[in-house]
Amino acid sequence: MSSLAWRISSVRGDLEAQTRNSRAANTRTASRAAIMSQGKHRMMSHLGKETLHALQTSKATRKLLSSNIVGYIHKRPSSATITCTQRLSFATKSSVASPNLRLSTTLSPRKVDRPNNASPELLCGYRNTLQALHTDLEQTVAGDTIIFSVYVLEPGNSTMLVLDALRRAAERGVNLDLSVDRSAASRFTSWCEGTKSRASDMLALAQAFPATVSFKGQTVPTHAKYIIFHRPNATSSAIFGGVNIGDRFEDWKDFTIRVKGNNVVQELAESLSLHTKHPFASTTHQDQLPVICPVASLRHDKSASTSRTSLVQHVSDVLSSWVKRTPRSSSTLKECIRFVTNRAEGCSIWKMVMNRPFVGTYNVEPFLQRLFSDRQYNSYTVAMAYMDTRGAALIQLALERGADVSLVMPLHPNVYQDANRKALCRLMCASESTSGKLHAFTHHSMIHAKAIIAHSSKMTTSVLGSCNLKQRSFTQFTELNAISVDDAMNKALLTKMDDLVHESRPVALSDFGEQWIDGSMGIHDKGNLLPFWDLKANVEEWLG
Repeated sequence: MSSLAWRISSVRGDLEAQTRNSRAANTRTASRAAIMSQGKHRMMSHLGKETLHALQTSKATRKLLSSNIVGYIHKRPSSATITCTQRLSFATKSSVASPNLRLSTTLSPRKVDRPNNASPELLCGYRNTLQALHTDLEQTVAGDTIIFSVYVLEPGNSTMLVLDALRRAAERGVNLDLSVDRSAASRFTSWCEGTKSRASDMLALAQAFPATVSFKGQTVPTHAKYIIFHRPNATSSAIFGGVNIGDRFEDWKDFTIRVKGNNVVQELAESLSLHTKHPFASTTHQDQLPVICPVASLRHDKSASTSRTSLVQHVSDVLSSWVKRTPRSSSTLKECIRFVTNRAEGCSIWKMVMNRPFVGTYNVEPFLQRLFSDRQYNSYTVAMAYMDTRGAALIQLALERGADVSLVMPLHPNVYQDANRKALCRLMCASESTSGKLHAFTHHSMIHAKAIIAHSSKMTTSVLGSCNLKQRSFTQFTELNAISVDDAMNKALLTKMDDLVHESRPVALSDFGEQWIDGSMGIHDKGNLLPFWDLKANVEEWLG
């Protein structure tokens, strides 16, 4: 009995001890909560109502606030308010503006999970572009939207393959918004070259599938070439650049870019202010990346009262951040590529004759002015299909401040040959008195590229798209250019452009000569390698 009583007494003692410990723990918890509440009250009174409202809007802030107060009040209750304010590491827009709160920003910002985006892919030449185009076309399903726009759609086997792929997509229930430039500019070019258009086949496709296919012959000059694949339930993609559709473009030296990502494709569409029959639907696979602020632009309309010079200067100042910003990482597509466009909104015969800007928004020339004037770049590599004296003046900006320029152009372009040679000749003459050196080359093949690479010790920036260095391209045509700081794409582009330079022949001033017309209206040259007739060059500049 004595042993049993002892055991019962021992168990009872253990239970009483556990009860006392539990009550003590509850007392400490209550005391701790009271201290925390008192500290929070003192601190909030010190911060003020305005900052309190800003902090209370964030769960992360409230959690961080409590942990700092609890962790520090037990050490120094008397200075809890001041110390906790200094230790906070979460800043809001309201707190920055408030004089009552100064928050530290020593901690790293909160990481956001982002899906991996593929880097922009450089597509070299006609075959690679069409292969990528067919791949994306065949991957579309019902409910997807394709926005297809080209400047020239010429007959040929490759064209028929594209049209057949578009028809199969329409049969699958894919929405198609098709457009081809049918303005006076493209019609005149087709007349000069003796070529025809297959725009009628796209019109027939729209008539065969009226519910899902639309076609528009653009009457406003639309030189931008792009194919956008919008996929509401998958990753969207786009292909854009300088390539038109037609068999004769197979051997031309040209580039396009392929991008993937819902947000970057959406931004591309917004940069062109696309208004289509089938607008983009909300996507379920968002990239969770911030949208880039719209670019300041040079606007031409009837009510504009500001001088063009001041607008250009204003645009150049605003766009300086585009050129000078060096991303710390190329892990997101938003940090690798941006878009700069011209958007013509009307076509006037009088303005066309007088070579005045059409109504619209034009960003490309102001951006190029800033790019060639930026002193952080010490050299440039340029491959350009067509250039007039206005475009040559942009390159001269770099030469005048001491930057070197390597320029490669086609020896025998399909159009505007005299205008090209006159602009190149004048640029070479001007470079004789500049501190920068011009290295000019002509390629035996047709270079249709519109590519610029700017080099510096810190970064490389490339500009690639549809815009030529010509006055009508700057002020009358819809154009699409991409600005890239992606290392992989820029290295690939630089390699291809170096290949073009190595395949080309250097140009000297002695290669130029002026053609003349004798009494029989026969055109002769004086034995020079790059002769041009000044009057014909002036006419081509006016036309192009």
